[in-house]
Amino acid sequence: MKKRMPKELVFVIGLLLSVLVVGCAMPVRRGPTASPWGNDTGPPYLSATYLNSREMGYYCADYSNDFDATLAAANADTSGGAVIVNKACTYDADSATSSDSDVAVIVTDQGSITETGEVAALTVGGDFICPVNHQAFISFETGDLSFSKGTKFCPEWVGAARDGSTDDATEIQFANDVVEGCVGTLVLSEGTYPFASDLTINTSKITWSGAGANTILAPSTTTANIIIDGADDCTLENFCISLPSQYATSAIELAGDASGVQHNKLLNLHIKNDNTETLEHLSETAFATHALWGTVGDFDDTGGNAVYAHSGGTGTLTQTSGNMNKAAVGGDTYTFWYTVSGAAGDPTAAITTAFASVSTSLTLTDGAQSTTFTAAAAPGSFIVSSTSDSGDDTFTLDDVSLSIGDNGESGILFDANTSYVSFNHISNCTFKRLRTALKFGPSGSWSNGNVIDSCVIDKCVYGIYMDDANGNTHGNMFSNVTIQNNPMTNTCIRVEDNYNIFDPVFMWDVPAKSTSMLISSGSTQTVYRGYITEDQITFDSTNVDIDTPTKVIWNEDIGISGSTPAVTFWETNGTDFESQGTIYGDLTDTGSGSEDCDFFFRQKIAGTQRTYIGANADGNITIGYGTQDVVATSSFIATATTETFTTEGNITDPLPSNLILLDGDDDSDDDAIDLQDGTTGEIVQLVASADIDADDTCTINMADTTCTNCPAIVFDKVGENATLLWTGSTWVVTELQDSL
Repeated sequence: MKKRMPKELVFVIGLLLSVLVVGCAMPVRRGPTASPWGNDTGPPYLSATYLNSREMGYYCADYSNDFDATLAAANADTSGGAVIVNKACTYDADSATSSDSDVAVIVTDQGSITETGEVAALTVGGDFICPVNHQAFISFETGDLSFSKGTKFCPEWVGAARDGSTDDATEIQFANDVVEGCVGTLVLSEGTYPFASDLTINTSKITWSGAGANTILAPSTTTANIIIDGADDCTLENFCISLPSQYATSAIELAGDASGVQHNKLLNLHIKNDNTETLEHLSETAFATHALWGTVGDFDDTGGNAVYAHSGGTGTLTQTSGNMNKAAVGGDTYTFWYTVSGAAGDPTAAITTAFASVSTSLTLTDGAQSTTFTAAAAPGSFIVSSTSDSGDDTFTLDDVSLSIGDNGESGILFDANTSYVSFNHISNCTFKRLRTALKFGPSGSWSNGNVIDSCVIDKCVYGIYMDDANGNTHGNMFSNVTIQNNPMTNTCIRVEDNYNIFDPVFMWDVPAKSTSMLISSGSTQTVYRGYITEDQITFDSTNVDIDTPTKVIWNEDIGISGSTPAVTFWETNGTDFESQGTIYGDLTDTGSGSEDCDFFFRQKIAGTQRTYIGANADGNITIGYGTQDVVATSSFIATATTETFTTEGNITDPLPSNLILLDGDDDSDDDAIDLQDGTTGEIVQLVASADIDADDTCTINMADTTCTNCPAIVFDKVGENATLLWTGSTWVVTELQDSL
């Protein structure tokens, strides 16, 4: 029986080309409704009842439900045709079989194709039409099904349940392999696809496309992820990845092989961990009820904090593993934050090896403190042990916090391995409640020229983390990125390498204990422009050379700790590399009860460092320090003070400024003004500026001070002036103009 394709069926095929895709075999199963027609079967013209009534094309039911025979008949029709699978059909071809490019295969809501036994591969050479949520292929093994033209393919066509509980990993990977064979698109519908094993993309130029936030890929184990392995120009777009508790890998890994990974696009993705568990590992961080902590010896936690007071000389503060908010992970990095008050004497305290891999000492100085350490292989109770040797030894701990470090869970990992991950584009993505949102590394790889724009990092422990001490994470651009922090945030941005640009990046609600931006001492030419609501940009070095970074643009303070922190400017010309200028501060405590704070600018001239400008803690400014002269090459504007007086005036002590304009009273009576003592090295200039003439002179009176070898200073014309220097004990007239 031979039936040509009528015009009505040609119209149907053209109308349906965007409705279908493929999948892998299992028993027939259906997921939740997600088609635009509000049912599992698609539009009415894909129902078996509709097509049977029209007698269009070649029906498997007319060929004893033998798909091979039906396809052979359609291929033999020189004017084209369609195979209509309206029943459960079988495929058992002994040799490779393919539908012609002008033959469409239509699977109805009651049809399916089951592979029976060891058979040859089936290739769909023409159009394929099937309801989105219907299993078309049953029991097909990997490699037994392919498409020869670029198309869309759904995991449901090979049995994906998309029900939130059934493992869909095999079906998704099968669908991906089919799409890789025809450089097509894997279509993900609304619903949840659990997967218990890795999903790997190995071929360039394919697309995974979801239906938005309600399309959810959900790893059901702590190590399952999506890997783009050595593939270029792929696109992942419009879906969500929801991570499980204790997730230990990256949601998406850009994995470079020998040829690298480049030009991939990750667009409109939402990667999140919405588990109700907290990132905080400890309970009762403020010691509110004394119920979840235990104390022994000299520790006491009954007063809303943990107080150590020497008595027996030892004490422990313990939270058992059973009382902790979150189970610890062996070998992971942790940060312990705590506030110390009332510290006196010289007690010691340390996190014991019950939890830490090695005993980890705590700093017992008043203020907010933190320490980072590695957990034991099998961490148990969290114990702080303290010792002391005198009655003066005491301290108080409060507001403690323990969170895991940057290793483990991440949203996107740029893992070039021994190759490179370059020129990839991540846009309009959200990363929520992760350990690390974007992680670059490890050492020995190249992650260069990637663009991350219009992304939101929300409540992550680490935002952007460049973990590459070998200096191979270069030239990455972060634009219009917003980082919203929470109390568990450790570091918003960590920069390890060179020429990375953050322009602009906005950081909100940075906790006082956290770091907004950490630029390591090995990083050069980092550019930052943005806004920080709290805290500062800091550097991982006491003295940071401004070739590390050479260029930092910021809207907030740069904080550098140490007794003499410095920012140094370097000169490089290919033959040498030397310091040419330094801005530094001397913050040494003089022991006077307040901090001494002196700042200097120093420049190298002819091989010798000269301090040109200095400002000390008393507010004195020195210009031309040492043997150097100050030469003005442009206009110099001094701040002036006007002194208005009648008969006799008094210049205030201390002097109001170094330029004093004298304004007489124009009453035809001579006047005088009293000068006061100055400050060592102070220069003052007195200028007759108004209402002073021969009938109304102004005399500078030294009755309230001293002036050695002073000539009489009497002004009788506007413009006359005198310059005086205070030596420390007397004024000296250095210049006088009183005879205009």
